[in-house]
Amino acid sequence: MKIRSFFRNSRLIKDEAGSYSLEAALVAPISALLVAGVAFLLIASAQSSLTYITANESSERVSQHWNNSYKHPVTGMFSTFRHDPLFWRWNQDSSSAWLWGDEAGAAASHVRLPAGDSSGDSVLSRKLSGGAAGWPAAYRGAGSFRGIGWNRSVAVEAAVPLSLPGGFGLPSAAGGSSSKSIAEPAEFIRNVELALGYVPALKAVLEGDKVRNLVSPWVDKPDIVPDVDRTLSFRHHSDAVKYLRTLVRGHERRIGTEETGKWRLIDAMDKQEVAHQTYIGPKQPNKDVRDQLMKDAELIRKGKVKGVVWHFFRRTGDATAGPSPALKKLLQDNGIVFVIHS
Repeated sequence: MKIRSFFRNSRLIKDEAGSYSLEAALVAPISALLVAGVAFLLIASAQSSLTYITANESSERVSQHWNNSYKHPVTGMFSTFRHDPLFWRWNQDSSSAWLWGDEAGAAASHVRLPAGDSSGDSVLSRKLSGGAAGWPAAYRGAGSFRGIGWNRSVAVEAAVPLSLPGGFGLPSAAGGSSSKSIAEPAEFIRNVELALGYVPALKAVLEGDKVRNLVSPWVDKPDIVPDVDRTLSFRHHSDAVKYLRTLVRGHERRIGTEETGKWRLIDAMDKQEVAHQTYIGPKQPNKDVRDQLMKDAELIRKGKVKGVVWHFFRRTGDATAGPSPALKKLLQDNGIVFVIHS
């Protein structure tokens, strides 16, 4: 009996009947979970792509219709009787917020989408609110504007909640964002024409010397012109040299000499090859001054310069300035022009 029972159990173990049903019962749930997970991931990916497409279209529309907040956000149509103020950018664009810090224009440059009825909001809010036109009802997002001088752009974010099973690490929402630069050719042309119209008008009102003195520090030389008082008095010779170079639009140059010394240092040589020299305080024809005078006279005689001008400035704290009568005669005899700045 024991031997027969042993052979009977061995036949049951070796029998493969029912093994396929057991494997199917184990593999089928795992396969179903994998297929469902892939399907959910595809759904989330598709929704993320749709939100990005929506945000991209919205940001492009807002940037294209930026010049008028009353334009239809999709078609761009508007009534000629409804338009933004001409100078709204000066106080509502927030492009100048970088001068005072980002917090100055942060509140006005960010809106939640969809914003509902924005007819009573600021110009900037109305422009950004148009980004949610045509969105599905479940979509939510935000619109923002960033402006730093001429560099201005709008950004739109769109998101939609996902109803996916929990516990599988799947995302609860899908979102996308897009940013577009703002280009306003008409406004750029208007600003250029405004500048071209006002500059000649201001130039006609102001005297030529005043205009030159106002713009020369920024146009001609990168150096900062030293502060001077109304009588043009200087504490140091180097300060007077900087002022003179800005005044005559000149630069330093060294020219060799043969009769007196080896070279002459020109404080400011202008574009007409006229040498300008700087002196502060009262001057007498001592040996040093005579040597400089003879060097300049040599440069004139040999044609190395078109002319020489000596500029005399007051030293801070002194009551008088300029050449003595003897020095004036020497300058005149040698063809050197002198100017006394008072």
